[in-house]
Amino acid sequence: MKETVNGLTFTDEFDSGNLLKVDPGGTADEYVCTARCDCQGTRYANPALSSWFYFEITGGLRGQTISIAVRNMNPQPRLYENDMRPVFKRKGTGTWQRIARRVRTTLPASPKGSSQPYDAMKKVPLSAAAAYAATTTSPATTPEYFTIRWEHTFEGEESVRFAFTYPYSLTDFDRSASLWAADAEKNGVIFERSSIGKSVENRDVTLLKITGNRGTEARKRIVLLSARVHPGETPGSYMLHGLIDFLLKSDHPSASALLDNCVFMVVPFLNPDGVSRGHYRNDTFGVNLNRMYDVPSQQRHPTIHVMKKLFVSLSSTNRLVLFLDFHAHATKRGCFMYGNAFTGEKHAETLLFPKLVSLNTDLFDFEGSSFTKKNMKAKSKTDGLSKKGTSRVALFEASGLLQCYTIEANYNGGRPTATVPSPSPYTIGDFFEVGAAVAMSVADMHGVNPEPVWASAGLSSAASVRDALLQSTCKQPVAKTGSAASMVSAAKSRDSAAGAARTAAGPAGGAPHKVRLPTLQKQADAAGRPQHAKQTKSPVTCFAEAASVSRGAKRAGAAANRDSIRRA
Repeated sequence: MKETVNGLTFTDEFDSGNLLKVDPGGTADEYVCTARCDCQGTRYANPALSSWFYFEITGGLRGQTISIAVRNMNPQPRLYENDMRPVFKRKGTGTWQRIARRVRTTLPASPKGSSQPYDAMKKVPLSAAAAYAATTTSPATTPEYFTIRWEHTFEGEESVRFAFTYPYSLTDFDRSASLWAADAEKNGVIFERSSIGKSVENRDVTLLKITGNRGTEARKRIVLLSARVHPGETPGSYMLHGLIDFLLKSDHPSASALLDNCVFMVVPFLNPDGVSRGHYRNDTFGVNLNRMYDVPSQQRHPTIHVMKKLFVSLSSTNRLVLFLDFHAHATKRGCFMYGNAFTGEKHAETLLFPKLVSLNTDLFDFEGSSFTKKNMKAKSKTDGLSKKGTSRVALFEASGLLQCYTIEANYNGGRPTATVPSPSPYTIGDFFEVGAAVAMSVADMHGVNPEPVWASAGLSSAASVRDALLQSTCKQPVAKTGSAASMVSAAKSRDSAAGAARTAAGPAGGAPHKVRLPTLQKQADAAGRPQHAKQTKSPVTCFAEAASVSRGAKRAGAAANRDSIRRA
């Protein structure tokens, strides 16, 4: 699509672009943009899936201010109530940033006199929504959908791109992969890129293999990672990017240890067709591919079919130790995981990895994570599909691997916690940090981290953390690896001392700034986001007193910042 309206040219003719049409608004400086829903103009169109937009404007003059309205949006009130904002990038700057001010939203009321049922997502008559989605252009009587509005001032005769959130397209990945390959060659790291299959539109299903030159590869543990089964969930790609950057770019000793002991297998795009087309959730046929893992069709779901085949093959080696699928979430705040439901020691074993991630970065919300039977079987209210078909459930059923997870990051930000009482909106750098923490937690879990996070708590191994989780959540006695009672006692003593020190210091002696990963900051904090002051926490307190999976559990604040993830 490319249109010129009142002197400005709008286009979405690039990778991941999404704009159906643009109309003049009620004033001379207003432009009304209509986003495409997934599969717009086909019989697979879904009017409830139109959150993603991504377009470019050219022709603006220096100092010119315009009002932009994007309609046909899927109402996500929790996001916008929490100050979700679109992002923009001026061509040539290479930096995405959130718009300067809060957006204004419009959610239409029910038409008077209408007896038609309403689409719960769109708040419009189902018949009108279906008719609109089946067209490639708006009918004359297009119903008024959920709309967001904001202003933009041009700094010159420039091209500016706007998007729902930070984009991460196939083109972006290709550019990054070329840089990773160069870094790997320079650092003597094995970095291989191949195709393990094709999508329904004949795009490659890319596989990356990353490992070190030292050690026998056939004896190394295997970590399998995937992302973008839902095309609009770009935070998942940025977390994955941060993990790969950590392995290839940082000089942290954990990165070298991981490469010496593990092989990372990465499938960065499970829905490359949807990503290229600018879809939000579904594939070319309007299918939610993350419900097809139980019985994937080689013809209809080729990317999932080949992904499951890869998983089963790696699992048969008995070296596969972790499967993690990267996602984003529109309603639930924070960064968290979904895992499968078990009891006793298996439950504690499943909790161990996400707990380690929470110890390595306070951006990860362990208490917000979920490991319930409901989340293994629940059916979607929108399409009726069961979570039995999700990757983490179906791949566990196919292998028995306990460490099958989905990691989620909210598009906008986290919820207040003891360690981050006033969370700021997420930046690209935040997603990078979570990815790096995931990598370090793999090293912690398997005892190959030269600077393990559990060592700062005076413990001997990751098994000590697992035993504390077992006692905390299951009320079972721990093994000889550590005494939960002594850990709780030590934690309380340290917290008391830390609290007294803070009180004595007064307001000026408050918590230190968050120390980030400097080598992962290339695109971070583009909007000048301030570092948030926070209460810091003791890792001992974190797992001994707050390891419960109950969402009501609270983390106790305590001692000084951990350095393990922040020296890269």
